[in-house]
Amino acid sequence: MKKRVFGIVLAGMVGLSGLGLTACGEATVSVPFDSQINEDGTYNENIFYRNDCEVYAPDSQVLKITEGEEAGYYYLYATNDLTVYRSKDMNHWEDMSNIVGHKAYLPEKDDFGNGLTGAYWAPEVIYDAEAGENGMYYMYVSMEPRQGDPNKCDETLMCLKSENPYGPFVNIKEPQAQAPDWNAPATYEEKLLKGNENYFFDMKKLAPILREKYPERFGQSYSYVGALDPHPYVDPATGDKYLYWVSENCYLGTGTMGTVVFVIKMQDWETPIYQADAVWQLTKTLYTTVDGTQRSDCEIEGNTTNEGPFVYAKKQADNSYKYYLTISANGWDSKTYSVIQAIGDSPVGPFTKLQQADGGTLIGTDNSLWDHISGPGHHSFVEENGEVYILYHQHMDLVAAGANRAVSIDEIKFTKNGKGQEVMYANGPTRSSVQLLPSFVSGYKNIAPEAAVTSSDKQDAAVLNDGLVSLYSYIDYVKEFKTKKEVTLTFAFSDYREITGIMIYNSKEYATAFDEISKIKIYFKDGEEEYVGELNNIPFDMETNSSTVWLAMRPGAAAVALFHPSMINRIEVTVSVPKNRVVDQDDEGKYIYQQEVALSEVKIIGKV
Repeated sequence: MKKRVFGIVLAGMVGLSGLGLTACGEATVSVPFDSQINEDGTYNENIFYRNDCEVYAPDSQVLKITEGEEAGYYYLYATNDLTVYRSKDMNHWEDMSNIVGHKAYLPEKDDFGNGLTGAYWAPEVIYDAEAGENGMYYMYVSMEPRQGDPNKCDETLMCLKSENPYGPFVNIKEPQAQAPDWNAPATYEEKLLKGNENYFFDMKKLAPILREKYPERFGQSYSYVGALDPHPYVDPATGDKYLYWVSENCYLGTGTMGTVVFVIKMQDWETPIYQADAVWQLTKTLYTTVDGTQRSDCEIEGNTTNEGPFVYAKKQADNSYKYYLTISANGWDSKTYSVIQAIGDSPVGPFTKLQQADGGTLIGTDNSLWDHISGPGHHSFVEENGEVYILYHQHMDLVAAGANRAVSIDEIKFTKNGKGQEVMYANGPTRSSVQLLPSFVSGYKNIAPEAAVTSSDKQDAAVLNDGLVSLYSYIDYVKEFKTKKEVTLTFAFSDYREITGIMIYNSKEYATAFDEISKIKIYFKDGEEEYVGELNNIPFDMETNSSTVWLAMRPGAAAVALFHPSMINRIEVTVSVPKNRVVDQDDEGKYIYQQEVALSEVKIIGKV
């Protein structure tokens, strides 16, 4: 077959704009495309999502429903007076209280909580198919107890259950009828523990174990153990059940008090095992290990917070598992709030936090260098068809930060860091830039990793289809492709693939960023005939995705070209150094012009 030369419209390839293909030179045809830069802010929601931070959902957890009438939905549980949302795409969420007529939990006037609806936060739900007659959803909730001292914050946990993911959930315990008399002659601890067996955690049983096993955390004098941010987890290796939680008022060994992550083994989802050999401390705030002295540089000076634990287990070649304990640090109301990761060989540790250069900060704000993200944290993971996504919250107000936080999602990949450790890597956090929907939602995925990629200047271009978007200034094991001259990058497939678009991610550095991609060629066929199509001047939204004041990029954004689905076996991307683009000034005030251009990653949008 020989390549056709055209001067007419190709009937089989109508562009997204409704235009046909027209002749462009002797051997190519011009391909209309949609750059997704629309003045009204719209984009193709069948293929992309965007973290617009519109759904208020602090301390987010996502759970895919696999049973019953809600099968196929993703449920979102968060700190929002226990309102529950559902979604088919994890992008558009609907309030279930508007559908079923009630919230997930309906507190009574004599409820556990101090202040009723304002007393609950950070819920997390797990489904147990073997509980009850038809399976059971268990919700663990942080709460401020009604019989707690009104002048103190003495958090504990509730355990609720329901046959439906939207509730109504009911407490497995009965509330205490009367709060203690705070003026009665008794120690504070005696008052606080009075009737505490009505709560999920019986502190009369748990507190002595913790104090004896970890005296350096709690001491022998009174320090209320406390419990918040629950995370139920089933070990895939053994099937054992665990409940992770955060204990407050822990001595940190620095003259301060703070929060520390613990885990307890469960007999079942309603019964903790109150034994010393079934409880473990997993983190030491500010330090990389529980008993170590090395500082964690992912935690800012003065941090007192390790919270929001979530565990992900990755199966190894020998059928063992590597466990990733991910937690949030640096204060939920701060711009520096972030998710950090620790690695261990068991769900009960020991875990070692990674340092920043090794991938320790899973999602953050690049040490507050970014102005487009604030406080990304308190998260969960969802996995399907080999794809992993992190769902988390970030501040809705980039300046004020604070309590208003919205749900966001981004892609998780695994890669080797500079020390050869396999670590989690997030292609995010992102905001206001379109990203590919999960393939299990859209039916499209990034197929660039399946292509052989080469560069016309003979440079190694494998970094362009490794699935990793370069983001952080302190991570050097995620590379960018750089060139000082015009080059053509070729992505070749072994056979024709149905492809509908391409995303070319910009450099994380302002000095090496591009403002457009000059040309893309696609080699496609219609029936038995082969053609060459050309896309010209694909724009990048530099105004949205960079700060010209600070001469800094807002990384995580791409130039996008979406076109009619076509059978393609080769794509060529031509990129050149922008001319006369000022990227800085020297000490004498003279302009410094761009000398080099870099690409972070290329995603090719192909049919699953």
